[in-house]
Amino acid sequence: KTSGTVMLFLLFLAFALAEEVIDSTDYNWEFLGRDSHTYLQTYKVSQSTQNLHTTKRMIHPVSRTAYSCYIPLPIPIPEEPKVEGPPPTFEELLEPLSSSCLIRTEGWWTYEFCYGQHMRQYHLEKDNSIPVDANFYLGLAEVKTDEIGVKSLAPGVATPSFYYEKYIDGTICDLSGKPRESEIQFYCREGASSIISGVKEPSSCLYTVIIETPLMCKHPQYKPEKVKVNNINCFEEPLPTEEELAAPPAPVPEPPSQTQTPEQKVDPAVSSVPFKEPATPEAIKEAEAVKKALMKEQNIRAELRRQEVLKLKQQEQLKRKQKQQNQGEQQNQEQNQEQEQKQKQESKQKQEQKQEVQQKKQEQPKQKQQENEKREL
Repeated sequence: KTSGTVMLFLLFLAFALAEEVIDSTDYNWEFLGRDSHTYLQTYKVSQSTQNLHTTKRMIHPVSRTAYSCYIPLPIPIPEEPKVEGPPPTFEELLEPLSSSCLIRTEGWWTYEFCYGQHMRQYHLEKDNSIPVDANFYLGLAEVKTDEIGVKSLAPGVATPSFYYEKYIDGTICDLSGKPRESEIQFYCREGASSIISGVKEPSSCLYTVIIETPLMCKHPQYKPEKVKVNNINCFEEPLPTEEELAAPPAPVPEPPSQTQTPEQKVDPAVSSVPFKEPATPEAIKEAEAVKKALMKEQNIRAELRRQEVLKLKQQEQLKRKQKQQNQGEQQNQEQNQEQEQKQKQESKQKQEQKQEVQQKKQEQPKQKQQENEKREL
């Protein structure tokens, strides 16, 4: 069948089923021939939920093949309650990531992201040890200093698609001689866990780290829209009999194996790399020792910086808790003041009522005396 014929058939079905699908947001169409290995299984599912569907018989305009289509009834999407007040900050939303680090292994390297602390790349040996020359900090959480000299973690930037933070002052890059840096991008991911979905290096020692987390979905700017998607299953006639439905399912065919092409090997004789005299074993050992010493010194500096960032993070958490406590105490004081005012008003009303009763009691003898005088006259 050509693509033009398929498009014509879909347009024909869309107009023919307009009354049934007009209330739906989105539909997935699936046309199953009797030669499909999922034909019977899908038909059984549609039959089990027959009370939730309406059926329509369609005839292909070209092949004249008959289809029985199961159209799901419209299901309304429940409205979510509106949240009053300003949305939470990104720092508050991502705070749960501080409790543990995210790990991702890609081949020889392992990547470790600890929110508010560092982004690290290292190689893990079989005995779980990390060699000195295979441990790189790709960036540490950025720290800002205000006019007074108080240090705090720098805020990130919100874009239409994601929120990102800069991690700077990592291990010195051999190519550029500058510290490694990373841009940590946070995306909304519906699910139960947060993951490092990818690490890229657009330029030398400048990295882009993709973090997918359900925490970002709680922010109204990145909250995914809920779309109602229903499936319309159309089955080629004649429909299966009871004997066919009772028969065991046919085995699913295995996909064809893909042959891998061997990697191309470079002939050293044709290589464009200029020839160099081989280094002596003593020179190699000396270079390795110098490199390990430099790496050790850089890692010590990075560790000190990481501890400083962690200390700032803990200070910010304490400030946030103290602020929440102060807000709670202020609310309690306001509630106590309101109760005191209410009690004062109630006591005032009671005193006024007592005074009115006393006045009435004092006026009663006078009224009786006046009535007696009137009678005597």
